[in-house]
Amino acid sequence: MQQIFKIVLLCMLIHFICSQEKVQNSDDAEKFFQMSLDCYNKQIMSRSLRLVTKAYTLVKDDRYLMQKIIASYGYQNHKQKIIPKECLENLKNNNDGFSFYAIGFYYHYGLEGKRNYKKAFYWYKKAANAQDTRAMNQISRMYFNGHGVTKNHNKSLEWTSQAVHLGDTNAMVNMGIHYYIKLSLRRHRHKIEQNSKEIFKWWLKASELGNTAGMWRLSDLYFEGRGVKKDDLKGLYWLKKAANLGNDYSMSKLSNIYSEGKYGIKKNDQQALFWLDKAAQNNNYYAKKLGDMYYNGQHVEKDYIKAFKYYHKAAKEGYHRAYYIVGFMYQEGLGVDKNYKKSDYWFKKDMAVDRLGNQ
Repeated sequence: MQQIFKIVLLCMLIHFICSQEKVQNSDDAEKFFQMSLDCYNKQIMSRSLRLVTKAYTLVKDDRYLMQKIIASYGYQNHKQKIIPKECLENLKNNNDGFSFYAIGFYYHYGLEGKRNYKKAFYWYKKAANAQDTRAMNQISRMYFNGHGVTKNHNKSLEWTSQAVHLGDTNAMVNMGIHYYIKLSLRRHRHKIEQNSKEIFKWWLKASELGNTAGMWRLSDLYFEGRGVKKDDLKGLYWLKKAANLGNDYSMSKLSNIYSEGKYGIKKNDQQALFWLDKAAQNNNYYAKKLGDMYYNGQHVEKDYIKAFKYYHKAAKEGYHRAYYIVGFMYQEGLGVDKNYKKSDYWFKKDMAVDRLGNQ
């Protein structure tokens, strides 16, 4: 009897420890998820993806799965597209802003195969009613482009303003873009100086609040002297800050500056490669670009091994524009041992993309 009691007590202890671990995992996962959303809102896509991947590893939550997919779209990694039907149903039942936004994203970007702007707009509206500012930004874009709704620039601006009012820094960047577009319209050309100052105001505000897309745009204004006195040092300051925070486009721009020797910076091929390589680690578009450079010997010595490394990284992570060249390099033994089985695998993946019309 005493032995049975000890076994029961041990089982209860194990159950308690497991339940405490599950609670801890759940808390940690939610923390990573919220951090991922914050990075996404600041346009630091690769970090956003890494954080939500950690969350999903701890807890298989449908919100985390959708954020993985959304973040991957932010940096040219489209590996995960197939969404289980039960995931979509669970999101509908969650009754929260992010879940509604994720469903809107699902329809907006055609994760079911084809884009459905009307359904996307419906779910974005539900998310916006729950104060989700990302949905407000998407509604603004849909009105601006006439996707699923009648094109209406005034309504686009209204939705951007709502998101700005709630403190969304991407909306602040978009507000600057609204004024930037006005510069190209004939009826607004007499207000060039006024609109330029508005652009600077909004991009500066977004930058000061940590938005990296605002930072690289602000750097352009300093380089051009638009809406503010031309200042290469301040331009470089904001561009480097965005790059150091993890914005891959800023890394690419820095690479170009070092490659060409602009804005008071001396030409430096080593630094140009350094920043492009950092961009390639974050964004498979730049991995493919760096692969092209090594493959063709453009600005660097031709190196098929390095070319294959970058092409294969991009292809392995779902960047479909690298599928064919990886297959070709396996077929010809360029930078890698010949392997017809692997060559055939990548050629078939490339053909499947062609059939889907995703190029």
